[in-house]
Amino acid sequence: MVGLSIFLQSCKKAPNNFLLTDDYLPLEVGNYWQLDFTEKEEIIGTKTINGKDYFMLKYQNDTSYYREDNNKIFTKENETDEAIKFDFLAKVHDTWKYGLYNVTLVSKTDSIIINNQKVYNCYHFYFDVPVMVDEEHSIWLAPGIGFIQEECGECLHQIRKLDKAKIGGQDIVF
Repeated sequence: MVGLSIFLQSCKKAPNNFLLTDDYLPLEVGNYWQLDFTEKEEIIGTKTINGKDYFMLKYQNDTSYYREDNNKIFTKENETDEAIKFDFLAKVHDTWKYGLYNVTLVSKTDSIIINNQKVYNCYHFYFDVPVMVDEEHSIWLAPGIGFIQEECGECLHQIRKLDKAKIGGQDIVF
């Protein structure tokens, strides 16, 4: 376990000797993320919409469409227009619109601890609709892993952390 701790602190490897990369949301068919208290989110295929290639991310009974371009993650949900959900070029405290939400990049250097394992340099995105109450939430993305933690103040389980994932054919278990 000491060796694993060293790997995580150097930000080169995650659990199970999984090699970390600089990709904060690895989009590849077969990748999935399972946070505790939730169903898994899985990339189940690809689809071309209006000449743009998207990855289909299935969660519960919904499918959202994700694509990366110029260090930004664009999404298309239901019949909505495409919007930037995650901007990796943004500066800390930058804000942009994502549907009804104002998204703010809170931090690029958060550390997330799961089962005594620490993952460094996580991006923290905060989502808020200013005219609504109790809909705000946060999403953290980890290098080479993607979704690692979510927080919702009014949810039954306010903080949900990554339990297991499959990235690039490699299993990650915390």
